[in-house]
Amino acid sequence: MAYGGLTWTANLVDHLFAEDDSIFIAGSLGGSVNNGKTSGEYAYRKALGSNVLFRESAELGYRFFTRYSVSAFLDHNSNAGLASRNEGLTDAGVRLGMRF
Repeated sequence: MAYGGLTWTANLVDHLFAEDDSIFIAGSLGGSVNNGKTSGEYAYRKALGSNVLFRESAELGYRFFTRYSVSAFLDHNSNAGLASRNEGLTDAGVRLGMRF
């Protein structure tokens, strides 16, 4: 899978423990491409309906030392009901980030 899109980030709290830290939220909208199965021919695989999907995500995190962050995220990919099959993919996890 590969994806791209636009991300919006906003600080909720600045200077929580130090001068250069913050709690932030982020949201993304975009698209993704994949090489997954599009039909329901395999019972043990998701039928995505399309190899081109919409993607949206949300993130809540803590930024420290200006360039590092740790966050929890949730993202979802689906075809929004535009194909006959639309099982979609949803991921959740923890991300460690570093700004360049």
